Amino acid sequence: MATKSIYELPTSSRIKHFLVFERISQRIATLKDQAPPWGLHAAVTALLELERITSKGNLRSELIKELHYQISSLEKLSQSSGVDRELLENIVDQQRRLIGRLETGDKTFEQSLKENELLGQQRRRFGFHANSHDYDSPAYQHMLARSINEQRAILDSWMQAFATLSQAIEVVLGLIRSSASPVSELAYQGYFQTRLDGEKKCQLLRIGLPESSPYYPDVSLGRSKLSLRFLEPTDQYEHALQIEEDIEFQLTRCAL
Repeated sequence: MATKSIYELPTSSRIKHFLVFERISQRIATLKDQAPPWGLHAAVTALLELERITSKGNLRSELIKELHYQISSLEKLSQSSGVDRELLENIVDQQRRLIGRLETGDKTFEQSLKENELLGQQRRRFGFHANSHDYDSPAYQHMLARSINEQRAILDSWMQAFATLSQAIEVVLGLIRSSASPVSELAYQGYFQTRLDGEKKCQLLRIGLPESSPYYPDVSLGRSKLSLRFLEPTDQYEHALQIEEDIEFQLTRCAL
């Protein structure tokens, strides 16, 4: 299964929020390279969504807690034989620096984003509080007419407000994803069930299928049990039927 479609399932709200942040950031990175004006319009909408999820709740504090947890886990791991202690020390040093930056915040960029007049207009006009088809702002229309290189520069400057969060989430999720290797499993007649007991609490489940697979996993996750059904959708995704054949897939139980 060299080429795979990966389905990720977080087992806590903390990791779920990190994944949401990552997906929106990836969407913005893709959209800013698309032809104007609609690539930029969609990127601005995604940026406002990113701003909303970071300004509400406790994403920054949860990220700091996770970094402290990972540092503790890596320091314990460094006592084991056969590990690259120098590599672990470098990772821990990077995580400590990220904690320091998260605690002080990207205040200059964050304040600049909050005070940006054009973004303030768009917060009121579309996406969250008003009609998303209201484009009567001349300033916004002017920005949409700029060249793609100018639009990229504008978006990059706005994304500086999220730079430390982005880097910290990249480090945290990268370590979680690399904490375990995939294991080949078999879903008998399209159904699979297993217990999640172990010394370490699973943080993220990753289900791998061939990229051209016509089916997808339907996941039910309990406190200590994982159940999977593999479903095949209709052409318009109006209804899905459970596969009644044996399905080979890969399961990764990520935990630090």
